[in-house]
Amino acid sequence: MGIFEGKRQKPLNIWVKELPKGKMKEIELIFDRQLMLSIAYEDGREVTENQFVNRAAIDVGEIHTITAVAE
Repeated sequence: MGIFEGKRQKPLNIWVKELPKGKMKEIELIFDRQLMLSIAYEDGREVTENQFVNRAAIDVGEIHTITAVAE
């Protein structure tokens, strides 16, 4: 893990019942009112381009409260 108050922390062991098949890209331990494991992986499928003409995007950022854009 990391260093806290000048001391090295013990490693954190996590048991996962099932992992998705594919190449693991990132595993992240997150907390949002409960501990959760976020797993990013390659599943081998190609990404298709969006054919829609109207688009909208919203960013709930840390600096600005909210930013919204629409075409």
